[in-house]
Amino acid sequence: MGHAATIPCQTQQAGSRTDFPMSIPPILQKKRWLLLLAAPMLIGATKDVIPAAVPVGSDEARATARMVKSVLEYTRWPQHRNVINLCVVGQARFGEGFAYASLDNGVPIRRRNFSQLDASAATTCDALYLGKVETGRARQWTALV
Repeated sequence: MGHAATIPCQTQQAGSRTDFPMSIPPILQKKRWLLLLAAPMLIGATKDVIPAAVPVGSDEARATARMVKSVLEYTRWPQHRNVINLCVVGQARFGEGFAYASLDNGVPIRRRNFSQLDASAATTCDALYLGKVETGRARQWTALV
């Protein structure tokens, strides 16, 4: 079992400094880079805070498309796909970048738009992108696929 990390801390007295053991689980000490990667996403999850690194306008659409493409690239499909069907539900604010994408191996990503719940999506969608939809509707879609 690992030891707790020692974190330097400024005390109330001017200029004095003390070290005290803070209970940080060893797994977090080793994986602190994971926390650093997650921090911008957590900051971006709030409405009132806009991270400085967020691109604006069409750059934001390209960044979103790159992120979705990266997730699809990373996915290990149980069988080879000739095409990846990306089903987009609701208003996808930054979804225009999905239109003509393909994976690095040349497999095209085909965007299919859905405005209403459709049972055929369970068999035809390889990936689901939820745009602006109500929570209840999002749950219905995720339960379907």
